[in-house]
Amino acid sequence: MTKTVLLSQIKDNPFRDKKRNPVDKDRVSQLVESIGTTGFWKGVYGREVGEYVEIAFGHTRVDAARAA
Repeated sequence: MTKTVLLSQIKDNPFRDKKRNPVDKDRVSQLVESIGTTGFWKGVYGREVGEYVEIAFGHTRVDAARAA
């Protein structure tokens, strides 16, 4: 099922170890530039937890969307 949610409703996955698997800041910068040029067109996968969605896949895209 596809669903559009606000960025404020998206939370990081609490099981992701950010020290061992950090988000690449250079990739985030590239995506911010891409979002400015072409818009945000790729989705993020997550699971609904109450009124929020926890990211399952797409952490870099969410960080870029927040920065854009």
